[in-house]
Amino acid sequence: PEVKKKDEGPSFWEGWKRSVRVGFNTATGNTENSNLNLQFHTVRKSKKYRTKFDSEYRFATRNGVDSQNRLDLDFRHEWLAPEGSKIGWWTTASFEADEFQDWDYRASAHGGISYQFIKNDKTNFKGRTGLQTFGGTNDEFRPEALVTGLDLRHRFNETMNIEGGMEYFVDVSQVTRDRLNNHLKWNIMLDKESNMNLQFKLTHKYDSQPGGGKDNNDLYFDITVGWQF
Repeated sequence: PEVKKKDEGPSFWEGWKRSVRVGFNTATGNTENSNLNLQFHTVRKSKKYRTKFDSEYRFATRNGVDSQNRLDLDFRHEWLAPEGSKIGWWTTASFEADEFQDWDYRASAHGGISYQFIKNDKTNFKGRTGLQTFGGTNDEFRPEALVTGLDLRHRFNETMNIEGGMEYFVDVSQVTRDRLNNHLKWNIMLDKESNMNLQFKLTHKYDSQPGGGKDNNDLYFDITVGWQF
């Protein structure tokens, strides 16, 4: 008798959607400012999994002197909630390098459980909680626990959607030491044929103990043009 081969779905290397984004602005006069923003993103979704990788580089000068030099790398893999359930699982890994922070680089990895609050044709809203499996800066290890994470995607129509997210981290050895990351993106499709789009992005990062007399809050506002392929 003929034995049917089990359908394991597409290969991990198939089905990826990639995009690049570029933003640049400059000003001259009493002060001379230049800002560059470069991004690369890739995402793959199947019935069971969602995997994505995000990278972003920011560089800025003020009156000929470097004022910003930062790299962010983020990876996330999700085991999606099966039909009839709202419970899923996730794992993340991140790397940050910033010339103008008290630390040169910071790396971490987390994993945990997710809960699907809303999922329909227009809105996807879920919460996440979990523990850190690894984390630290260039000169110390910080055992953080991810207390709360929220992820939102909402499509208004065929040309416009928003994405938002929040992550809250706390140091389990010192609960008064915590971090908060927030972001909100507004995406507008400019040309369907070339997959060109415009994005307004607001990013907020809070660190209760940044060190070196640095500010607790970092706020970024970026306007970029992107292409998906």
